[in-house]
Amino acid sequence: MGGMGASMGGMGGGMGGGTWLFSGIAPPPATSPSVPRRISLDRPASSSSGTGGLDPNLESRADLIAPTKFGSEMVVSRSEEAHTITCVEQMAPAAQEAIRMLQKGCQALKFGRQGKPHSVLFRLSEDLQTLSWEKKGLQGLGKDMAMGFGKMMGGGFAKSADTARRVDLSTLVEVLQGPESNVIRRNRGEKPISSADAGGGTVEGDYSSYKEAKENLCLSLLFVSNEKDADRDSLDIQCESDEAFISWVVGFQALMALHEALSGGAEGLASVRVEREAARARALARSAPQLYQAMLEREEKQMQQMMREAEEEANRQYEASRARAEAADRQAFEARVRREAEDQANALLEAARKEAELAPLAGVFEGQRCVFEGQRYRMYYGGGSMPLGLPDPFSPGLSLAEAYEAARVAMMATLEAGKFPTAAEYAARDLHLYRLSDADLQAEYARYTALYLADETKSIVRGMAEMTVIKLGEMVDKPQAKRIQMMARQVEEARLANEARERELAEGAAAREKRAALDAMNRRAYDACVPVWKELKARAVAGV
Repeated sequence: MGGMGASMGGMGGGMGGGTWLFSGIAPPPATSPSVPRRISLDRPASSSSGTGGLDPNLESRADLIAPTKFGSEMVVSRSEEAHTITCVEQMAPAAQEAIRMLQKGCQALKFGRQGKPHSVLFRLSEDLQTLSWEKKGLQGLGKDMAMGFGKMMGGGFAKSADTARRVDLSTLVEVLQGPESNVIRRNRGEKPISSADAGGGTVEGDYSSYKEAKENLCLSLLFVSNEKDADRDSLDIQCESDEAFISWVVGFQALMALHEALSGGAEGLASVRVEREAARARALARSAPQLYQAMLEREEKQMQQMMREAEEEANRQYEASRARAEAADRQAFEARVRREAEDQANALLEAARKEAELAPLAGVFEGQRCVFEGQRYRMYYGGGSMPLGLPDPFSPGLSLAEAYEAARVAMMATLEAGKFPTAAEYAARDLHLYRLSDADLQAEYARYTALYLADETKSIVRGMAEMTVIKLGEMVDKPQAKRIQMMARQVEEARLANEARERELAEGAAAREKRAALDAMNRRAYDACVPVWKELKARAVAGV
């Protein structure tokens, strides 16, 4: 397997993909002065002391140091020992059974970096701190003799001349299931074997027979790697049976959780997890680059999927928000329309109420307006009065129909007398004619048409009837309000034309006066100059 730096043993790392098989592990208590202890799961069941039920004989021996067969010592303080035992007791029964099996020793096939896979005996230390393995006989003797005793420590792994090896489990960061590491893949002949860590040469040998390795029994333990020995960061194993494989996976996942709980304390557990996760990623990148790349690609796809889902959720929230805003705007618009309709209805009701209040005064106002219009027309057309015995159409006591009838009778009386009606008479009739209701106007149109077509109609009356029919033909299809507007416009146009004619006459008179004054001035000048011209002419003739 090769050595990993022992100095890296205290580094933390994340659990990553490992499954915790126990829960509720409390952080280790503050350590007291170190009192070495040996931790074992095989304790008398009746023991229940404050230190986790240890043997009373061991309690009295404060100077006990658990010796190891590698020439080093694993020291565990009394408080840490008690906490470790408490944590182990919290594990699932399967995890405790797996740890006991590893402590007793377990035979497995180990994949080496420079040789064929070989069977070794693995054993978990009683203090749960190290995993050791050894191979007996002539198989490893020559290599161990070449290594010597001067190269005993390196990286997270340690080895000695008696073919024993060990690794610090506090640097364990991942348990890979299956032939995922480079070492197993290389030993199975999936790609050329590189021995850059042994000097850059190529290892000779036929490894095709190991292509049939049982993939379901292979696993790899990944450790924090020393930068000087970056390739030696995994322990690659093939178990003998499915039961042994399950025990290995369960046991080492539980041990990873145990060392993580012991390394950080209550306050530093989060930071320890972050550090262990970073170390796990580095170990995967070195020992199982294909798996690591696949994990990165999967995480990238998951991240992209999460981003798409987040974007879709954001769009959905936006659409929902926009729909709510549109619904609120629509409700506000409908409320505003209802208010405006209510205001308009209230305004119409108020106008109707005021109109009802003013209705009695309408007749008085209409009479006064008729008097005013009559006076204005008389003044415009040069005055005049109605024939004797006929009602004045502008009298305030007449209705609209009566005023029209009075104006029509007066004009017909003038025509029957063989005279042409004046402009004032025509204007008075037309004023009231255009203001008649639609039904009355239709009746008048029929009357003037019959009068025009009758044989007994006088020529002077026929001419008036013809002109009236032409006017009514243009007005009969127009509503009463439109006719009143047109009549008012005609009156206004007539007023403006009269004013323009008056201005033109005034301007002409002023121009004539100015021309007469100029002619008079010229005449006076001429008369003054004639004697002088005559005298000059006489002198010229006399030769003076």
